[in-house]
Parts: sequence; structure tokens; C-alpha cells
Amino acid sequence: MKRYLLLFAIYLMTGTATWAQSDSKTVKLPLNTQKREMFPSITDDGKNLFFASDRNGKLSFFLSQNKRGSWSEPEELIPTSSLDNITAPFVSYDGKMIVFSATKETRTGTNSDLYYIEKYGKRLGKVQPFDLPINTDGHEMFPSLSADGKSLYFARVDAGADYLNITYSIYVSEKDQDGKWQEPVKLPAPVNIHNEKAPRILADNKTLLFSAESSTGNKDFDVYATVKQDGGTWSTPQELTFINTQEDDLPPAIDLQSYTAIYSLNDDLVSFSIPEGELPTTSPVEIPVAIANNSKVQTRNVTEEDAWDMGDLDFDVKQFVKKPRYFALLIGVDEYQDRKIKSLDKPVHDATKLKEILTKYYLFEESNVTLLTNPTRADMVDALDALAEKVSFNDNLLIFYAGHGHWVSSGGGSNGVGYWLPSDAKKKSTANWFRNTTLKEYIGRIQAKHTLLVSDACFSGGIFKTRAAFDESEDLFAEADNAVRKLYELPSRKAMTSGALKEVPDESVFVKYLFKRLEDNKEKYLPAEVLFSSFKIAVSNNSPNVPQFGVIHDTGDEGGDFIFIKK
Repeated sequence: MKRYLLLFAIYLMTGTATWAQSDSKTVKLPLNTQKREMFPSITDDGKNLFFASDRNGKLSFFLSQNKRGSWSEPEELIPTSSLDNITAPFVSYDGKMIVFSATKETRTGTNSDLYYIEKYGKRLGKVQPFDLPINTDGHEMFPSLSADGKSLYFARVDAGADYLNITYSIYVSEKDQDGKWQEPVKLPAPVNIHNEKAPRILADNKTLLFSAESSTGNKDFDVYATVKQDGGTWSTPQELTFINTQEDDLPPAIDLQSYTAIYSLNDDLVSFSIPEGELPTTSPVEIPVAIANNSKVQTRNVTEEDAWDMGDLDFDVKQFVKKPRYFALLIGVDEYQDRKIKSLDKPVHDATKLKEILTKYYLFEESNVTLLTNPTRADMVDALDALAEKVSFNDNLLIFYAGHGHWVSSGGGSNGVGYWLPSDAKKKSTANWFRNTTLKEYIGRIQAKHTLLVSDACFSGGIFKTRAAFDESEDLFAEADNAVRKLYELPSRKAMTSGALKEVPDESVFVKYLFKRLEDNKEKYLPAEVLFSSFKIAVSNNSPNVPQFGVIHDTGDEGGDFIFIKK
């Protein structure tokens, strides 16, 4: 019961705190209603204003755009219906992320946590919670991102606080080189000595505004500013008397273009010009997004990518998932440093031709296609390592290899180890050979939703732990739309190869018909298994090899399939 009372008290105080200023130069923004408008946040170009409002009965986010000097009619953004007490939205200075706090029922009770929404092009992504160590079993609120995106400031309710005496402290978490948020650190004195909350880091990455209980002993919150020093310490907080009132005050948003403060006054959004010298900032800074003295503002170049277009969102972002990307690693090896390994004529040509087909006819962006011609083993490892860093769970990966393959039997029969031979392979040493097991480990590690391996090499069928040939009797597309959707929903790790444990000719019939089917395909969605079935018989009738298709076992396949999508 005390936990719920604490949360109620927290959000009662959060909702009633306002920014106030009695200056006659205060201007009401034409965005207000009879309900509450609060928590404004603005991008560095001054064109996108976010705020919270309960104008539609429940507190949610709104976006208004400054078009030719006038604010557009606010559009509502509904993050997700499973969150309550959505509040304190902060849009990053480059406009590519919104962070906010909200409450949600968990197994341990109701917590206040921090969430974020990323912007992809002109679309908004799915609501995501910050994980440990940022979100805890306690209460995290009031997030604020630095301009470089590497520091996240927020307030956390102090352990042991009760609903009659709520106290807060300000924390900061830094991103490491891998982009992971580190353990939050409580800001040292002279910050965090008077019950501080609501941090707002300005675009110089050094000036921090926050609210704290008045140093006079009153229980109301006033706005203060402190500046981070070179050694990592913070200057003595300066009270911003031009903002503070007899009520609870929270830091305003700062419009970098006009050097104005935007805040909530009596539940309305208002703005006024910041008096010269009243806001302590560092001297002009070197980062591309910065606030400097006397409204001399350096801002990034605004591109078409920065524009917000909410027309196709229906203002409900919870169903939107980041658009999947198609990656390809195309490897062709036809020249070998060891003269004892016979050179080939076609692999580099075939890999290059496949790149042309994928980028011309299918959704493979050229920047996401890596072509390796006559690579060494180290080159192949480097390329796979790079893909492991870039490819995400919603992406698709195609790996193609054309070149020599080799099978080393163990105990006879089909037992043994398969290899690809990079350009620095030696006939008498396996040191630079590329094991099939190593490839399987990469395929299992790379977090693609779907991975398709296409191998045109001798003994390439050795990639299968067990042979899982295509079942031609199964009609997967009795209802095409539903079948494609179901195939794509489940992760897959599949391979198609030019043969089993046999040699294949340099002039590849497998590649010939594979490329022909890809070029002649008229379907918008082409599952890999359907592609394979369309040329399997043609290859078998025109070569001594029987091509193979199946699951790469123990790599995370769950029954889905790689889908080629035409442009």
C-alpha cells in the first residue's frame, strides 16, 4: 500500500509543478486548450516542439512543428496503452529520440521507469524500456539526453523515501565504446544536497538545469543551473531568479534559435526571451550542436531526414517496428597464392553478378552489400565480425560463397569436416582454411532474423549436420499472403548448396539457374525454399550434382524462411 501511495504522491507533485514567470513579455503559445499542457521540449533547429497534455482525457505526447514562423496544430503520439502516468518527455537535440518516464505494473509491483522511442527517417519506432542498470526496482524519472547522445541524466527517488517526504537525487549514465549504458553515478556535491530532481542538460553538454528545494528552507522547488568543469566537477549551482516563483518550478526548454525559454504557466505553454547574462553557459563549444552566449547559436545542418512526417502513423507508434534491412556478404575466390591449388574462372564474376542482381531487383541497399574478391581468411573473418556488429534482430542476411571447397573425411562415409579455401589457403596446411563449423558459429551469433547461406563449392553440402532435402510435396502457398507472413515471423537459418559431398564444375549450372530465377522472378515476395524448388530439377537434369536445401542445424532456426522482396 505504501508503494502505491508513494507513486501517487510522486505523480501528484510532478503533475502540479509548473514553470512560472510574471514578466509582461511572456507570450502564450497558440497550442493551449482548457486542459493541461506541460513538459515542453524542443529540437535544436527550433522546428519541433514536444509536450505532454491531457486534452484527450489521458496524459500523452503531442508534436507541433514550426512552419514559416507558425506552430502547426498539435498531433497526438500514443506511446503504448500498457503504460500509465506518461510524463516528462524530452526530445533529443537532433530530434532522433524521445525519452520519457512512465509507470507500469510488474511482478514486483508498480515502478516508475525510463523509456525511449527512436526515430528512423520520418517514422517513429517502438517504445523500448531502458534496461538495467538504468531502470531498477525503484523509481526513475525526468530523463534528459546530452547533445552527443552519450550521457543520460535522470532523477531517482531516494531509497527509503515515503509518500509524506519524497526526496530525489540526480544521476548520470554514460555510454561506453560499445554503445551500452553504464552504471548510473549520483552527481556529487555541490549538486544533490537540497533534494534535486528534473535535470535538463543543455546542448553544450555542460550546463545542467535542475529543480531543488529552496536553500531558504521552504519546501517549494526552484530552478538552478550548474556547469560541468574540465575535471568533471560541477560549479556551485546558481539560482535562476528570472524563472523562479513562490510555487514549484521546473527547468524550461531552451529554443536555441531565438534564445527563449518555453515552459508551463498555469497549465499553458508560454515563452519569453532569456535575459542576457542570466543563464550561465560555457564559452562557444566545439560540438556541432551548441548553445552560446547572446543567442549566437551554432546548429547542425538540417536535412530532409530530420523532417517529421506523422501522416502515416495514425499517431499510434506502438505497432511500428523498425524497417528490416537486407545485408549480403558475397565472396568469390578464383585466384590462390599457393600454385598447388588450381585457379578458377568464374567465382569472382559470379559474386559480382549476384551483387548486381540483388541491388537492382531486390531490397538490398548497396551500402549493405559487402563484396569480397579473392579475400584471405582474415578478410573473411573481419567481414563476418563487422556484420555481427551491424546486423540486428529484425534484419536479413544473405551469405554467398563461390570458390574451392574441401572435405576431410573422418572414419569414412559422411563424417568429417568441410572447409572453404580463401585465397591464402595452402594445400598442405589447414591453418588458413575456413571451417564450416566456424561459419556455423558466426551464423548462430549474428542476430539476423533470417540468414540464408548460398554456397557454390565442392563438398558444400557438408554445411548440413543432417541432410534436409526440399520436400516437394508440401504446398506452402495455398494462401500466399498468410504463408509468407508466417514464414517471415519465425527466425530461420537455411542454406542452399550446389551439391552434397561431391565436386562441382567451375562453370556452375547451379549459379546459372539461381541467377536466372532471381532475374526472371515476377513475385513481390519470394521465399528461399520456393526459389530453390524452381531450379532444383533444372540443375539436376543438366549437371552430375543434386543441389541441396535445408536447415543449418544448431544455429537458431525456428522454421521460418528468408524472403526475397522485389523493389
